[in-house]
Amino acid sequence: MIETEIKFKIADAAEIETRILALGGSHEKSFFSRNTLFDTPKMGLKKKGCLLRLREEGESAIITFKGKAMKSKFKKRPEVNLRAENAEKARALLEGLGFEEKWVYEKKTKYLRLESAEITIDEMPVVGHFMEIEAAPREIEKTAKALGLRMREGMKETYADLFRRFKKQGLLRGKNWVF
Repeated sequence: MIETEIKFKIADAAEIETRILALGGSHEKSFFSRNTLFDTPKMGLKKKGCLLRLREEGESAIITFKGKAMKSKFKKRPEVNLRAENAEKARALLEGLGFEEKWVYEKKTKYLRLESAEITIDEMPVVGHFMEIEAAPREIEKTAKALGLRMREGMKETYADLFRRFKKQGLLRGKNWVF
């Protein structure tokens, strides 16, 4: 599957959620997740522009591989998700295959839907809220406009990219981005 999305820094998460619901959207679920990025000892995946993540949401676990980003005004890349029985077994599998834990980030997420767009509002430690719109390109633009967002303010950065940027700015400290 090809993931196509754009991320926005948002000042008022409650206002955005209210707008989504007023436009006929729905709140699907809320959850806390712990996300661990894995790579080879020599960072082979990162060097190729790829990512391997273990996401823990309560008792469930999802292993995600994201391929190299494609040229686009959106963040567009191959993505494969695999549900695991639990995080402990998923971690054992990844480590057994030679991958090592490299970085951890946590977030509190509200998952919403507006027409065909999947929208997540993520609360990140220290720096606030981000919203991602995932859909076909025209639907992303339509959704952003309906929510009063300007596409030129959209970001293609990953949370790892943002973490490095915020560390350079002195907003974050430490190895991981956790609550």
